[in-house]
Amino acid sequence: MQEETIGIEEVVAVGYGTKTRDQLISSISTVGASDLSKASVPNLESALSGRMSGVFSRQTSGEPGRDGADIKIRGFGAALIVVDGIPERNYADLDPNEIESISVLKDAASAAVYGMQGANGVVLVTTKRGKKGDAKLNVSTRYGIQQPYNMPQVTSTEMWQTLLAEYRVNEKLISSRNSVITEDDLIQRTYDYNTNWYDELLKNAPISQSNVNVSGGTDKVKYFFSGGFLHQGGIWNTNSTKKNRFNLRSNVDVN
Repeated sequence: MQEETIGIEEVVAVGYGTKTRDQLISSISTVGASDLSKASVPNLESALSGRMSGVFSRQTSGEPGRDGADIKIRGFGAALIVVDGIPERNYADLDPNEIESISVLKDAASAAVYGMQGANGVVLVTTKRGKKGDAKLNVSTRYGIQQPYNMPQVTSTEMWQTLLAEYRVNEKLISSRNSVITEDDLIQRTYDYNTNWYDELLKNAPISQSNVNVSGGTDKVKYFFSGGFLHQGGIWNTNSTKKNRFNLRSNVDVN
């Protein structure tokens, strides 16, 4: 038998410090930057759904700008959100390309540093910072189409009148299958009866997201600059619901 060690050198954020995997005795899950950047969601809270065991993400609305998710850890109340060491911050509108990692502290031992605030678990969000090395430029963009899911299939005028006539016959309200709508009505006013209101009210909506960031540094100065834009259209034909989001983040570490 040969010894095999996987991932024990990985650094995980725990409270106000970090530990390597082999030093952990608490229940902690981590999502890295590569996984977050692949998530095709406009709201970062929804990116945790299905990616961590014991983390429940419930989204109650799909309206642009109101599509945040309720995060619960192991079925308890709302978790405490900590962004770069600052508790009770909102991270829903952060650009996934700005995030280094998200760690979830699931038990009392790992979340004890936050006291009663962390009783329901803690979500630690760590944003990217500059690293020693040559300047690196990263550009990413994506485009997609949103469409209504599982829409009802509407019937035609002819099928509707047939079914209605059969219903009345079965209910013995009439003795024969007389047409509810006459043939003349169908010929002259077909457009009045064959309107598909789902098509009239709903449409496919575009969603696009772009990000440009640059990072690098030396032993004394490290920097990270990021700019991003998100456009999410609404599925209503009136275009009454849409979202445009601009992200700008910068940090400089000087020793």
